[in-house]
Amino acid sequence: MAIADQWKVWYLNADMALSVPNRVAEGTFMEFFEADFAVRHKGALAELAARIGLDYVIVDCAETKAGELLIFEADNCAIVHDMDPPAIYPYKPAQMCKIFDAFVDMLHDRTAATRSCAA
Repeated sequence: MAIADQWKVWYLNADMALSVPNRVAEGTFMEFFEADFAVRHKGALAELAARIGLDYVIVDCAETKAGELLIFEADNCAIVHDMDPPAIYPYKPAQMCKIFDAFVDMLHDRTAATRSCAA
């Protein structure tokens, strides 16, 4: 999650490391993502996944003032990393582990399905 005063927001130009309030907001967003944002936008995200048809997709999005999901980009080649310093971003490692574990689980599921089909 990136928070910035300008409309052209990328994580690298949002200067999140310089803003404690923005990092607190990001940490809260990440902590409650599954119970809050994901629930509010479940239908839109499911429709997006169905239309794209890929097993793995990264979505760059925002929420409008009216609470609608606004998608800027969806692809399978965005950078997902765990390289931010935990001293500045103590909330990120646990959230990144969720993403990485889900990715590994997806690969295992797809591999198991392929093996059973090939047998």
